[in-house]
Amino acid sequence: MKNLTLTTLSFGNPALRCTACAKHSKQQCKNPAVTGFTVCRMHGARGGPKTQEGIDRIALANTLHGRETRAKRLTRQEITHRHKTANPQAQKQKKKKKKSK
Repeated sequence: MKNLTLTTLSFGNPALRCTACAKHSKQQCKNPAVTGFTVCRMHGARGGPKTQEGIDRIALANTLHGRETRAKRLTRQEITHRHKTANPQAQKQKKKKKKSK
């Protein structure tokens, strides 16, 4: 679990510290966390879409995960599905070979 340290802000007001860490320095953020969140306003508290239209727009965005886009993943899935449905006899033979080994 992240370190939930208490910091003293100006005028002596205590607040929880943001739990986000820098990738390069591996140091914890020094900003106070937003009330009800474990991160500060710069690291995602109260962020994100509020309406269904905004949620849908982000879901349809060309997001990357590693080197894959959603379109690449779908085309690969379609190709594997076509390969499996086009030659079911070959799939059965592969399973038999694996069992015999």
